Amino acid sequence: MEETIKPDKKLFTKTVWVLLTISAFILAGVSITHLIIYIADGDPNAPKVIWLIAVIAILVMWLIAYPIAKLRIRNLAYLIQSERILKNKAALYI
Repeated sequence: MEETIKPDKKLFTKTVWVLLTISAFILAGVSITHLIIYIADGDPNAPKVIWLIAVIAILVMWLIAYPIAKLRIRNLAYLIQSERILKNKAALYI
């Protein structure tokens, strides 16, 4: 007797919320840095560069993490047998 259990859709939703939280912290850090540069009368081009780096970092994070998480969760499964529980390692099969 074997039974396969697939993960709930909430696991993918949680992954998206984690990525959104990381993005929000990056944007908050860049905003604080921009404010410090503005108050200290720093280089006027520095905030542009900092924002560009932050946006690129967030885009790269989403372009890499989102598809990997989607594939991993789609392929994740638990196989319940009469003697043991086996976890499929959720290899990234395309």
